[in-house]
Amino acid sequence: MTPPFHGIAGFFVSGSECPVCYNICMNKKTLTILIVVVLVFGAALGFFLGMRTGKNSADDNLEKVVGLIFPKPAEEIFALTGKLLAVNGATLSIEVRDPNDYLPHVDGSEPAKETRYASLLTDTKITLIDIGKLDTSGNPEKSNIKANDLQTGSTVTVRSNANIKDAKKFDVTEVEVVKY
Repeated sequence: MTPPFHGIAGFFVSGSECPVCYNICMNKKTLTILIVVVLVFGAALGFFLGMRTGKNSADDNLEKVVGLIFPKPAEEIFALTGKLLAVNGATLSIEVRDPNDYLPHVDGSEPAKETRYASLLTDTKITLIDIGKLDTSGNPEKSNIKANDLQTGSTVTVRSNANIKDAKKFDVTEVEVVKY
């Protein structure tokens, strides 16, 4: 009588599988399924972690590039330029671009505008710069004017000794009006 061979070598005992080999084969199937599940889970986890890491890296690089092309405005601003909306006594109402809205709008909309209130002091210097008239050096002609000579709709630049980046009301030491 020959000893029974187990199915490990591919031999069968009396026409049926050996129970020992059947358990080993089932464990191989279970092990194979487990390995496939772990590989799929690992691949999915790696994909999502890679995507998140890549997105964070891309966002950091994008901020650096945008910062080079469109640098943030200075923390301290002492002059603003805008359209003169009204003159109420010694207070000028000026429409200016919001200094904090400096990035281009992807939807094509205009930058945000704000109304600021500049208070004239007794020693505030008001200068008219006439682009249409040039002096002997070829520079625009400048002349001193009074507050009641200011016209709404003019482009004005106001200067202050204080930081006026976010100030809604402030005192000005100098006003320049540009006449085209």
